[in-house]
Amino acid sequence: MVLRVLDNATNDGNRNIVLTYTISGTGVTAGTTAQSLTISITDDDVVKIGNNSLTLLTQNFTTPTGWTTLSNGGTNQFITSGNFGSAGGTGPCAYVTNDINTKPNTYSATNASAAILRSPLINAQGYKNLSLSFKYSVYGETDADGIYDYGALTYATESNATAFSTLLDGPYVGSTAAISATATTTSVNALSGTKFYLGFYWQNDKTIGNNPALNIDDVVLTGEGTKIETTVSNSYAYGVSNSSFNSYFKSISNDNIIASVKSVGATVTNITASVTEAGADRLNITNGTSAFLRSRKVVKLAPTSADNTTANTTTIYFTTAEVADWSNAATLKVIKIKDGTLPSDNLNSDNSVLLTPTVDDQRAAYGFIAYTFTTTGFGSYILVDGTTVLPVSLVSFNATAEKNIVLLTWSTSNEINNVGFDVQRSTNGTAFTTIGFVASKGAGANTYSFNDGAVVSNTTYYYRLLQKDADGKTGLSNVVSVVFNGESSNVKITPNPVKNLLTIRYNVPTTVIDVVIIDVLGRKVFTAKASGTIQVNTEAWAKGGYFVQVNNGNSVQSYKVIKD
Repeated sequence: MVLRVLDNATNDGNRNIVLTYTISGTGVTAGTTAQSLTISITDDDVVKIGNNSLTLLTQNFTTPTGWTTLSNGGTNQFITSGNFGSAGGTGPCAYVTNDINTKPNTYSATNASAAILRSPLINAQGYKNLSLSFKYSVYGETDADGIYDYGALTYATESNATAFSTLLDGPYVGSTAAISATATTTSVNALSGTKFYLGFYWQNDKTIGNNPALNIDDVVLTGEGTKIETTVSNSYAYGVSNSSFNSYFKSISNDNIIASVKSVGATVTNITASVTEAGADRLNITNGTSAFLRSRKVVKLAPTSADNTTANTTTIYFTTAEVADWSNAATLKVIKIKDGTLPSDNLNSDNSVLLTPTVDDQRAAYGFIAYTFTTTGFGSYILVDGTTVLPVSLVSFNATAEKNIVLLTWSTSNEINNVGFDVQRSTNGTAFTTIGFVASKGAGANTYSFNDGAVVSNTTYYYRLLQKDADGKTGLSNVVSVVFNGESSNVKITPNPVKNLLTIRYNVPTTVIDVVIIDVLGRKVFTAKASGTIQVNTEAWAKGGYFVQVNNGNSVQSYKVIKD
């Protein structure tokens, strides 16, 4: 029996994995104990994200930091500052000298020596395809009998910082004259994923030799990190537990990163991360009548069972090219689309959540930008412009015929930046006119009502709401209809349109009514409390639509008039 554990998760912690197995075959009897094994895995993977080549080490020896010299006690040693060396670069370099006080660029060819210029500790965990380049100048000694005074590239491990036993590249030596060159060595790629020291090694015997010894300058070590997934793909599925460490989800096909999750409120099993739609262009989202843009790329995180409640901190990643069409990529927001809703559906505050992420903009250095947000549950994620507002979601919208009015009622959830609602009416279901305005009650969930008193018997009326955001964006509700067979209203308003004098007559003379007239912006232009007939001077009004609201103590009826 062979058990194999595939660890695609990276969260820099310990996880317990329970393996249950069955033994079968001729003559095999299952035991009564030890049918489950608990294996603790110490996850030492490190993820370094970068779509560009990443620099692990750069040094021109103008102001060297962290470099040390090692020697066998011989006369010749490396120095990391001075004015006499040259390796083909500009300014100071590191070189071998026989006098660390006067610092000449000469070595003693009659004093056998071995010396190493050791780099700072290099952490290449999470990197691959390491590439090292440096400039050097060297002469030394080589003849038909062999090479005696020479330089080489070597390394030591983190745990044994003085054991430079393996040569990576070299020897560096001139046969008839000093040579200057730029070495580009891929031999360091064997050190990918480890911590190590680079060592520039010099050795000479005690016979003859030629100056200079080894001169080093402009050392640059680069590597490739984990790139960002830009194609439609998915990760393996695995569980995430409550931890402050990131669990990285990578594409099965190429090991590129899709998303990361941490700080979940409870253990969530079998999460799969996917890029369900790929591309660098932008699309319009369906969002009422508002016009907002979204990223073409869609990232989805989906547990086996839909989860809209577990708290988590999630990061999604985009390349520089994927956000190139946005001039304001560092200020974009994220929409989380709940399970069961597609990015092409009509997005609103019921099926989506608008999130303001923390942005890590690494485009200039590493070719990616990351968006991190804390939310509840999982779903699909898209980038949207920072001005995007999810429209108010109507929980219900109804029209009811009563004695002499049509009563409209509606309720909302998750109101954000809502100014209010234009109430629109039609008698044919297609041509709508605004007959009133109802101001928002504020953020959150609210209920509203509106009485349409300008109705006549034996007529079918159609109603809809035009919701208005603070930034001028709007969204239309569904249409509801009602057949009105009740009595005509007691309110008569003439003339309509009006020029200079508007007459409001209530046909129950003993009833005191409250009259409020507002303009299309919701501003009050007239108020009165009286019975019978009220006359309003409209001569100074601006041309356009106005709403007359009549409150008889039992109901409020609204009428639209036009100032001509």
